Amino acid sequence: MASEKIEKLMAEIKRLVDARQWDELIRVTTEFIKLEKDPEKRATVYCCRAAAYREKSDPDRANEDFDSSLNIDPKYAEVCISHGLDHLEKGAPDSAIKYFEKAQKAGYEIMSMRHGYKTMSMRNGMFYC
Repeated sequence: MASEKIEKLMAEIKRLVDARQWDELIRVTTEFIKLEKDPEKRATVYCCRAAAYREKSDPDRANEDFDSSLNIDPKYAEVCISHGLDHLEKGAPDSAIKYFEKAQKAGYEIMSMRHGYKTMSMRNGMFYC
């Protein structure tokens, strides 16, 4: 029964991300985090909720969720990249570089990064600007 509920929540999370419905996404991811026991899934959903907070211009809550995700899975490279970008946006490039280096250690190869334009391209099919 609980696994059925979790599957429905995961499908709803995907739909809400695509629809860019950040408030509802935060509500559903919060419910998912309370129910899900699998650490990898929890780390992923914390990252998803952090991205929603970032879209809503709430960097403090975003950083809390990025930290929660990293506490669960310290090698979660996507979180490192997102956390690094938040630090760049706050004008803290030295902190950002630490997170980007952590992502590299976790297996991401950063191909280029231009701080002035806040652009970065990476291998693995992921691009962040």
